[in-house]
Amino acid sequence: MTIPELVDVTPLSISIKWSELTDLNLNGGDFPIFYQVEYSSNNSTWSVLNANGPLVFQYTHTVTTIFPSASTQYYRLKAKNNVGLGTVPSPVLSVVADSIPTGMTTITNGTINPTDITITWTALTNTTLNGGDPPIFYGV
Repeated sequence: MTIPELVDVTPLSISIKWSELTDLNLNGGDFPIFYQVEYSSNNSTWSVLNANGPLVFQYTHTVTTIFPSASTQYYRLKAKNNVGLGTVPSPVLSVVADSIPTGMTTITNGTINPTDITITWTALTNTTLNGGDPPIFYGV
């Protein structure tokens, strides 16, 4: 297995993708029928995120509470064929979870009418307050 690749990181989800395992000798002589995604927050205790399902090459790990700010999350894969689940995982992908921006300005204006409510705010231009990257989306 190759190392999983990072697709997207948000405060509530991390998406990874991987390449299909085409060398049958690396999968017990048979094509994979499933890829198991495993997750760890400490790189030692692993949990299965997708116990079984269709053959896919991308997975989004979504959580109900925000990943701890600037924490490292770890992902690895195991291929399954008709014989069973492989025992040797892929190399580990480590991902630094995104953090909620700090230093946001308050909502500066709002209008209410019978069909909608409009609010405005100032763009977050100090990228240091957003983990070093300009915002691509503001959740309201």
